Amino acid sequence: MGLFGKKPTFLGVDFGSDLIKVAAVSVRDGRPYLSDYAYAHCDNPSRRSDVLRMIVSKLSKKSRNAYVALPGSSGLITVITFPKMSSTELEQAVRFEARKYIPMPLEEVNIAHDIILPAASSGKNAPAAGTPSEVSANRPEARETIDVLLVAAPRKDVQAYEKLIVDARLNIKALELETFALVRSLIGDDRGAHVIVDIGHTASNIVAVDGGVIRANRNIGIGGAHIITAISQALGVEADRARTYLQERDDLLQENGLAVQNIDMIVSDIRVVLRSFSSLENVTLLVSGGVSGLHMLTQYLQRRLGVTTVIGNPFARLTVPAAAQQAVTKLRGSYAVAVGLALRGVSEYHQ
Repeated sequence: MGLFGKKPTFLGVDFGSDLIKVAAVSVRDGRPYLSDYAYAHCDNPSRRSDVLRMIVSKLSKKSRNAYVALPGSSGLITVITFPKMSSTELEQAVRFEARKYIPMPLEEVNIAHDIILPAASSGKNAPAAGTPSEVSANRPEARETIDVLLVAAPRKDVQAYEKLIVDARLNIKALELETFALVRSLIGDDRGAHVIVDIGHTASNIVAVDGGVIRANRNIGIGGAHIITAISQALGVEADRARTYLQERDDLLQENGLAVQNIDMIVSDIRVVLRSFSSLENVTLLVSGGVSGLHMLTQYLQRRLGVTTVIGNPFARLTVPAAAQQAVTKLRGSYAVAVGLALRGVSEYHQ
């Protein structure tokens, strides 16, 4: 592409259990620019490609370059420590050790791995479980051990998502676990210690990141739908009204509040992930997902866990048009995955 050629647009596609979200990000003056965004409800898996095609057709900035996420619950992310060895030996060792972590034949799994270097940022462009393995050869010779990030996902899941994109008449540029997209949009190049708590519709993804490197990842089957159902049933109101209460009522997270039980299940798993850090003094908790706007949620988590807690903002690393500022402020909890995927396209473009 020439120096003054047309700048491409990258689509981040997030298939949620009830929503399909798309973020269109291009490059302006060397910075990622939010060109457009759109979403639509879709709880019928057989209609996902049709709904996605409809969403993309309505975007003001046309593109067919799609970056797609697998749910975090579909895959495995773990760090394994090996003695120092050659790249060839490491390749064999990783596959041998992977059998201890993956509960199915390796022939049915896509595996990728990468050496974690002290100055690396595996969360920014980490290996995806739909791409070839990439191992850095620039490891310090003085180290006696090697930390390796192992990523795996069932091949049938990878193929199913690839088919969704092909059927939507888009070009799939990359497929990765949503965990990496979350880290890319909410943390980026920021150093320090962070824990992302992404509360999705039916599940939550908890990720510990230290110095840009994913150190722990945990998925649990509790999400916003469980919280909304509990409120709806307790108050005898429709689900839509219960969703409104999430942002309005002060009592949902008070002692014996309607949302406390489900949130405390998530809190228990956050505590497990927090053990990845030797000290919690400088850890920041970033909350995202559809119920991140639950009234007093950040205050509640900070009180229960003793760590600084804020709502993550995936749009902070983008230039956002003035006309869209107010809208994206309301959407920031739900768009971390879609934006993080599109940012991968921007990063590859710059490279």
